[in-house]
Amino acid sequence: EEALRIGKEMGDPRTIATALRNLGLLENINGNYTEARTFLEQSLEIWRELGAAGKTGSTWTLIFLGDVAHNHSDPDWARSLYEETVAVLRELGDLNFLAYSVRRLAQLYWQEGRYHDAIAQLQESLNRNQDIADPRGVIACLAGFAAIATAQEQFQRAAQLMGAAETQLASLGIRLLYMDRMEYERNLALLQTELDEQTLKNFWEKGNGMSLEEAIAFALEKN
Repeated sequence: EEALRIGKEMGDPRTIATALRNLGLLENINGNYTEARTFLEQSLEIWRELGAAGKTGSTWTLIFLGDVAHNHSDPDWARSLYEETVAVLRELGDLNFLAYSVRRLAQLYWQEGRYHDAIAQLQESLNRNQDIADPRGVIACLAGFAAIATAQEQFQRAAQLMGAAETQLASLGIRLLYMDRMEYERNLALLQTELDEQTLKNFWEKGNGMSLEEAIAFALEKN
């Protein structure tokens, strides 16, 4: 809010648009989707008024507007926003946000039962994250493969992948990004209802004992 005030005092559209985007992100995390959409659409309008100079900023804002649509249970709108961002990010060569955007598309697809499409998007996200050496993104992809396994009722496989993801996060002292963490927590709750405590523990511990390379190979072996 202070950044937004300063941006307005300075008449600096980039600072204003960035502050509005960050306010939108916070409202999304807090579950205030109407407020988040308002902030993000205001941010997007300013970036677009900047023309070519605002192309990157507008694309990043579109990604987070897609997250709001996703959380607000509007998959068609979310898909259109993500697909638009993916096209522009490919043009810009922004591998970091591209990896994030295609992972969000994958999430939409596996929630719709489009597992082949979800796997293809998730594999691209994994490859992009490996290209830019982003361990958080790589681990998020492991959690994504666990989500697909959960959706396909392969609960033991999912538990092993989630155990592997947990170990890797702990070893680096990091946590998943908000959208990935929400999905992870939903799937963990489902596993706790579908598997008895000992079975869940056994497969979780199998995952705990895997290296990152072993976990990636396991995630990909059936895909």
